[in-house]
Amino acid sequence: MANADTGIDFVAGDTNSALQLTIKDRDTNSAVDLTGGSVTLYWKIVGNDGEKSGPRQSASMTLTTPASGICTYTWTANDLDPPSEVIGEPKAYRAICEAVFTNGSGNTLTTLNTIELNIRSRFTA
Repeated sequence: MANADTGIDFVAGDTNSALQLTIKDRDTNSAVDLTGGSVTLYWKIVGNDGEKSGPRQSASMTLTTPASGICTYTWTANDLDPPSEVIGEPKAYRAICEAVFTNGSGNTLTTLNTIELNIRSRFTA
């Protein structure tokens, strides 16, 4: 499983690889309790020219260990395939992780974090 502490590398067309994230409080750097919350992952290709290309995709992440802020998304078919209108190898996908949760005071909070996903071509035989 990949972890989003640094840039994350995947293979174009990859399936069954997982993106695992730990949602943390920016002030304290401690994990956020996601119990009863939700996390949505949004991603979009950034083409060779640095411009965003193709449609934005989204999926709900699984709260793997909610009390520790850990969530996971397993890539499915076509998630990491560039659309036909993108010319050349995409250099990156830009992803945003949106976590909605209730804090200890009973307030509902939303946090957004940007993640860079680097996608390389498959090796051919």
